[in-house]
Amino acid sequence: MNIILNSSFLVVFLTGIYCEFTTTSEQPRYVHCDSNDIVLNNRCYSFIKERLNRNDANRKCRQIGKTLAIFDNFSQINFITSYSQSQFGTTYGSFWIGFQRGTTSYYWQDGSPVTVTNWSSGYPHSNQYFVAQDISNGKWKNFPDSELLFSVCSGVL
Repeated sequence: MNIILNSSFLVVFLTGIYCEFTTTSEQPRYVHCDSNDIVLNNRCYSFIKERLNRNDANRKCRQIGKTLAIFDNFSQINFITSYSQSQFGTTYGSFWIGFQRGTTSYYWQDGSPVTVTNWSSGYPHSNQYFVAQDISNGKWKNFPDSELLFSVCSGVL
């Protein structure tokens, strides 16, 4: 296990840990963190390095026991943005996260409370429901679900 301590959060690189947590209809029952995952606060993050549409990205996260990435604060957003550049090997493009629009408002797909948003100027667009985070600056934009993007998954520990 490798541990990085920053003034705002704790990052732990874990190998083979399963954690049980309370479920909702969207949350998996167990989270698996492996050697390529990082832990920020109470969330384990995984990076999917292939470009997928939103439905396939969501399915891929579910296959590893997670949802698309959920963020509780700007420290998580900033760290994942920075870390994603090395994981995806680029500073260009976006990755899917678990924020999406419902009938009247945006919500996290695992039911977590919305405590932070990070929209790019001019966003969100009213006709697109699914959100991705920019690799270069961490800002959010909404896209059609057919867009092919990288993905970041997360689960609560």
